[in-house]
Amino acid sequence: MLTEKEKKELLGELKETNRNISKVKKKLNSLNREKEQSFEKRQKVSKKISRVIRKIKKIKSSRDKYTDRVKKNKNKRQELSKKIRKKIKEFKKLDKERKAQMEKHNIKISPTHLKKKIQKIERIIETEAVTFKKEKKLMKQIKELKKQIDQTKEVDGAYKKAKKCSKQIDKFKKEQEEFHSSVENLAEKGQEKHEEMLKLSKKIDKLRVKEAKLSKDFLDKKTKFTKANDQLKKSLHKLNKVKVELDKHDIEIKEDKQKQVKASLKEKELEVEKKIKKGKKLTTEDLLVFQGKN
Repeated sequence: MLTEKEKKELLGELKETNRNISKVKKKLNSLNREKEQSFEKRQKVSKKISRVIRKIKKIKSSRDKYTDRVKKNKNKRQELSKKIRKKIKEFKKLDKERKAQMEKHNIKISPTHLKKKIQKIERIIETEAVTFKKEKKLMKQIKELKKQIDQTKEVDGAYKKAKKCSKQIDKFKKEQEEFHSSVENLAEKGQEKHEEMLKLSKKIDKLRVKEAKLSKDFLDKKTKFTKANDQLKKSLHKLNKVKVELDKHDIEIKEDKQKQVKASLKEKELEVEKKIKKGKKLTTEDLLVFQGKN
């Protein structure tokens, strides 16, 4: 049998353990709220980082398309440069042949100019009232010019080839200029996308720092919560031991239980009063507590 003193000590230990449990529970609830709030803040930042990363990927895809087109157009521009150099070399060779033919036949005027001269004389004969003597003289000039043209057939062929080659050079140069403009325009757009990516990357770096701080804060709160939870387990274990000891010696703790119930009801009444003051919605349990109070 336990003495009265020992009984009182056990009941006192029971009350003290219950008080400690109540304190630890309140602390645990508060720590849990803080922990969850910290976790939510970190999650918001993490989601923001994910959104920015998706945006960067989209911009990168667009930039890569511009880069690919720039590369292709540069290759085409380079191919045209080769063609132009080749045609210029060909033109120089043809022009050299034309000059050599003109020197060989002692031709001072090109076949094209000779033909234009013939056309001019023929127009005079057709449109003007020339004398027979003058017409004869003009026809002689035409004959001489045609003779010179016959002598310059080789020169005329070389001239036509050179002219055709010159036109091809002009055509290639025009195409080259178009590709050059396209390269500059696409490169500029690609650079804009690249700069946009750099800005977003800097934004991610800042968000990563913020995320790391929130992660640390969350882990600190989680550690505190775990410690408080361990403390509660110990207190509950202690409470169970005391109750077992009391039950073993048939010690009534009804009065102590009634006090606990009253304390709990008082605490709930205060919570209901706060809800009423703040205009919050009352639950069925809240209404029962309020009615019980009245």
